[in-house]
Amino acid sequence: MNRCGEDVTVQVYVMLQFVNLTLFVLQIHFHFITNIWIVFAIILFEGLLGGAAYVNSFYQISKQVRDNSRSRRLVGVYCTVCQHTQRHI
Repeated sequence: MNRCGEDVTVQVYVMLQFVNLTLFVLQIHFHFITNIWIVFAIILFEGLLGGAAYVNSFYQISKQVRDNSRSRRLVGVYCTVCQHTQRHI
């Protein structure tokens, strides 16, 4: 655990997602990826990272939060993810 109480793996997932974002922004401007299957593979990797961060967040909450506030926090994370997903559909 680091001093903020988070597991380091969540931070790694966020950094890797930022690398994907940077890669796609550079692709928009410079068009250096010529094969569509490479883009599909990067999108798949991005989805796996997002899912792993989501599952790890629930795991960290269930491991670190006391029983009396755990369900409230889990519902809060779930509602946040659902709202974020609905905005992008």
